[in-house]
Amino acid sequence: MIENEIRYAYTSHVGKRRSRHEDNFWCGGDFLPPENSGTGKAISGSVSWDSCPAFAVFDGMGGESRGDMAAFLSARAFGEYRTAHLEDFRKHPGVYIEEVCGSMNRAVTDYALEHRIDTMGTTAVMTFFHHDGILGANLGDSRLYQLSENGLQQLSTDHVAGRGAFSKAPLTQYLGIDEPETALDPASVVIKAAPGDILLMCTDGLTDLVRDEEIAGILGGISLADEGNLPETALLLQEKALERGGRDNVTVLLLAIPSRKRPLFARWRKAR
Repeated sequence: MIENEIRYAYTSHVGKRRSRHEDNFWCGGDFLPPENSGTGKAISGSVSWDSCPAFAVFDGMGGESRGDMAAFLSARAFGEYRTAHLEDFRKHPGVYIEEVCGSMNRAVTDYALEHRIDTMGTTAVMTFFHHDGILGANLGDSRLYQLSENGLQQLSTDHVAGRGAFSKAPLTQYLGIDEPETALDPASVVIKAAPGDILLMCTDGLTDLVRDEEIAGILGGISLADEGNLPETALLLQEKALERGGRDNVTVLLLAIPSRKRPLFARWRKAR
């Protein structure tokens, strides 16, 4: 793997039971329009760590009004905010995470108000590469995992209200929250990563059907020396969810951590 080059691969599928694709993502400036049928294939590429890249995955809330639009608006706002405020991220990453989440939330709530939609929302899971290290953040139950020499670890926080007896428990945090009633409070984490580690960002279309130990087994087959291996692995994860019934949209985004001349991470405190 080229030093400082972060390799990525992603795929998004409507699943076998849903008529509408409500997932979305932001990767290197790419995201899907509100009405789409997924990526149709695994897409891969690389980006320099020094450019402070960011990645995000969104899952429009199924059963709610225009979850596909909520995910699209969030992806678009994520990219627009990054373009306008990249230097803010370089200086104050903790404040930036709160602000970009606020910007995405306003994009969703403003659209809902304008179109008289009572409830509209999407989850979000994000990864940010800073010159000092890597930060993760999320709202809802889309997840961020790290595969390292210590195995697979979930880094994100599931924002759910207990456990549903016969259906999924409701989310306590998501984009589209009415902030005067409930404070938007993204969970954030400093990621201590080593060269060769893999980060997985995904929607619950994967994690509801594929156990963590199965995900770890599939990710463990990645060979960083094989340039074609990362997109193949993203497709393997997607196919496993489809084999189990594919009852929801499935989005998978993989990131391979490269070596660096500088330390991978430094102490970082959330600025308030």
